[in-house]
Amino acid sequence: MDWLTFIAEIAKALGWPVAAVIVTFLFRDQLRALLVRVRKGRLGPAEFEFEESVKTLKSEAAEITQGPPEVLSKDTVALLASNPHGAIITSWLELEEAMRTLLKAKRFAAPAVASPLRTMHAVKDLGLIDPVYVELTDELRQLRNRASHEPNFTPSQESVIDYVRLAKELSSIYRAAAEA
Repeated sequence: MDWLTFIAEIAKALGWPVAAVIVTFLFRDQLRALLVRVRKGRLGPAEFEFEESVKTLKSEAAEITQGPPEVLSKDTVALLASNPHGAIITSWLELEEAMRTLLKAKRFAAPAVASPLRTMHAVKDLGLIDPVYVELTDELRQLRNRASHEPNFTPSQESVIDYVRLAKELSSIYRAAAEA
């Protein structure tokens, strides 16, 4: 192989990668603006959809809940750091138990199949709590399902903390309704 053929082959091999780098450089501002609007995707450890959903729920909850955000115990913070999946599941189970406690306190039998969805519908259908709280609970349930069933699920610690706080706040609301 002579030098001209060698240079031609290198130019062919590097053509597309170099073009991609140049286009990315030229349109970096537009690409950055586009990435801000992305709602679902994965880039390294970030999961856009979960994070965006938690932010939305956090802002919705801030409009209807009173008082400062739920203070997390040392055990919960340790669990968040070591096992975000476990923190999400544990906080969800506490919320689910609070819904069942509300049903029992109001002397309603738990649904025959005590799935979280049926328990939520029972609480909503019986009018035991404001439907807005039940909707927030359902959105947390869907996020918990995503955390439980998606392989390679790695949300940011901030979004897990927000999820846990929201679940704890809703648990408090359900328990307060049970005591009323």
